[in-house]
Amino acid sequence: MAVLITEIIPKQNFEIIHDKIGEILFTELANQKLLQSLPENVTVFKERITSIDKTEEIVISVLLDGLNSNYATQIDQQNRTNYFIDIYTSGKAEIDQLGDNIVASKLQKYLGFCRYILQSHKYSTLGLIPGIIGGTNVDSI
Repeated sequence: MAVLITEIIPKQNFEIIHDKIGEILFTELANQKLLQSLPENVTVFKERITSIDKTEEIVISVLLDGLNSNYATQIDQQNRTNYFIDIYTSGKAEIDQLGDNIVASKLQKYLGFCRYILQSHKYSTLGLIPGIIGGTNVDSI
C-alpha cells in the first residue's frame, strides 16, 4: 500500500528563481531604457513559445533548461540549474546601414545588458532569502 504525501507541495526553488530572473531583467532593462534614453521596445517573457512578430523589436524569453543534483541528503539538496535567456531582435535597414548590422548591434547590446545584470554583485542571490540560491553565473553567450 502506497503512503500518500498529505502536505501541499510548495513551489519549487527552480520555479521561484525562474520567475525572479524574468522580473529582474524586466525591471533593470526598463531602468536602462530610462537612464540611456533607449528607443527600443523590450518585452520579457517566461517560456515564450509563440512566434515572434517582425513588429516586436526586442523579445527576451527566460527558459528553464534543466537541473542536475550536485549534493542530496534526506534533509537537503543542492542543484545546478541552467536557464536559457533567448533574445530576438528586429529592425529595418537605414540609408547608411544594412538591416542585419542594425539587428546584430541590438542583439549584442541586449546580450551585454543581460550578462551585466545577472553577473552584478547586486543580484548574486537574485534578491531571494539565503538558502534558495547559492549564486549566479553566466556560463556562455
